[in-house]
Amino acid sequence: SERLTAEVRRDGFTWTQNTQIDTVVSGGGATKAYWQVTQDIGQPNRFWAVAGNSCASSGAQSGDVLTSVDGGVTWTNDLNVQTKFGAASGRLALGVGSAGQMYALIGDCTGNTNKVAVRKAYGPWTLGATPPSILAGQGNYDIAVGVDPTNANHVVFAGVYLYASTKGAVGTKAY
Repeated sequence: SERLTAEVRRDGFTWTQNTQIDTVVSGGGATKAYWQVTQDIGQPNRFWAVAGNSCASSGAQSGDVLTSVDGGVTWTNDLNVQTKFGAASGRLALGVGSAGQMYALIGDCTGNTNKVAVRKAYGPWTLGATPPSILAGQGNYDIAVGVDPTNANHVVFAGVYLYASTKGAVGTKAY
């Protein structure tokens, strides 16, 4: 596959913009904004990126999890939350644990609806348990996911409130 790039020189360095990634972001009004990139702790050439529109388009909400297995040179769309779960997503937060266990906190543009997607051992994405009232009107910003690097079942979801699970999002408790 052809690598599409744009190079810019600044402060004595050459910065290369990857434009191939723009070709795999789904529609739904996406402005192709990227707000998180995470490296897989078990596979150093694997990166995950979160893309969407952050509620920038009126009425359209889109969110994707993208993956690269070649150090960020080429990207594929790994999860489109609208297609997979029928969920509106103005914002996504991604947490990556060991052995391919991942969590995506999905917030809609109203900031009142949230879902949690779970992926185990690089398998298919499924819906997990959703912490109650985590977003409190701020679903299109102020969200994060943290995963314990030694225990991928220990995950913390943050919004206006902080919730944790030690069962891989099967159950949650407030902090």
